[in-house]
Formats: sequence, C-alpha cells, structure tokens
Amino acid sequence: MGVLKANDVMNPELLNAYYTKIGTVCCECTMDCAYREMGILTGDDEIDADRINANQAAFDETYQKTMANAVSKCMAMKEDIRRGAEHSESVCNAFALNFHTCVIHEVMINCPVERWDTSPICTKFKNGVPFCEK
Repeated sequence: MGVLKANDVMNPELLNAYYTKIGTVCCECTMDCAYREMGILTGDDEIDADRINANQAAFDETYQKTMANAVSKCMAMKEDIRRGAEHSESVCNAFALNFHTCVIHEVMINCPVERWDTSPICTKFKNGVPFCEK
C-alpha cells in the first residue's frame, strides 16, 4: 500500500487498511530492530533463548521460570512462527514480532496466581476471549 491521497481520507475502509498496515509495519520493524540490538535475534530466525532468559535476572524466581517456560514453548513453535512471518508484506522481518507475541501470550495465560489481575478484561484474555469482540 502506497501513500494516501487527499480523497482517500473519505474512504473509511481504505483509511483503516492503510493505518492497520502502517501500524503492523512499524511494530515489525521495531521488534526486529530491538531483538537484533539486544542480541536476541540473528539471521532471519535465530533466537538466543539464553540471552532472553539472562535478561530476566532482575525479576523474581517465579517470573523467571514463567518467562523461561514461555520462551521454551515458543522455541518449540519456531517453524510455525517463521512460516507465519513469511506472509508479512513488511520491509522488515516479522519473525521477532511474532516470536515476541508468542512469548507474551504464553506468559499471560500461564501467569502465576499471585501475580494475576482478576479484572474482567484479564479474565477474558486468560479464558481465550479476544480483546476486540465484533
């Protein structure tokens, strides 16, 4: 998708598609850059799980274990994550964003009880209800 033209702002569907694409590209590029700068990602899809886990040393043992389990589970799904990244139209590699999303999802659904926020939105998320209900 190219640059928006003046009359494009009158088309809500086109405008929404444009900003969705820009947001996706921005997130993909940001995560790709951040993972590379932190030494977590090399090549197209080489993740340094030890480095991710070492970065968690400042947190308590329960959180470290939860993160390590999430990273391990996502590492086991690396090929699926890589295949999903291949469908991105971004100029950046989408692998880091997809991997990060996997880790965050695993941490959320396996959050230790003593850390869980029982608010309605958190409970819905943990039970598998998507945030955007249409």
